[in-house]
Amino acid sequence: MTSPEHFVGRLDELAALAEICDPARARTRAVGTPTGCVIGPAGIGKTRLVEEFVRDLADRATVVWTRCWDGPGTPALWPIERIFDQLGIDTALSIDHDRLEGERDRFGLFSELAAALARRAEREPIVVVIDDLHWADPATLEMVRFLSRAGPQNGVA
Repeated sequence: MTSPEHFVGRLDELAALAEICDPARARTRAVGTPTGCVIGPAGIGKTRLVEEFVRDLADRATVVWTRCWDGPGTPALWPIERIFDQLGIDTALSIDHDRLEGERDRFGLFSELAAALARRAEREPIVVVIDDLHWADPATLEMVRFLSRAGPQNGVA
């Protein structure tokens, strides 16, 4: 863990993140197990806290980081695509934006993406950071909710 000389003022929060996101314990969790959410006002140091946390994980887990963008023209699921790209999971065929239209198609798409993420996580622990989630498009928020509820009972391990 980071030393007090290196990171001042948020050691309790850093320790809490380390406790709930310990990659050694992560293997006993299913994909979708919510582990942590860092919230607070803009400028308070949330991103800096998480940067420090993941820096200490680099030798024990694969860390992928994406940010949401609220600009015009941002495609649905853009942050999710960035996560899969960083993990080397091909989503070219999976993320067909037409599948977001119907509820059944959307559920199928989310199920396929969750299963692909679970297969990748079988090789090593993965920590996913989604920064600025308040700017996410509705489909990304729905996918994050889906992943947080997915588990072995839903075919995702």
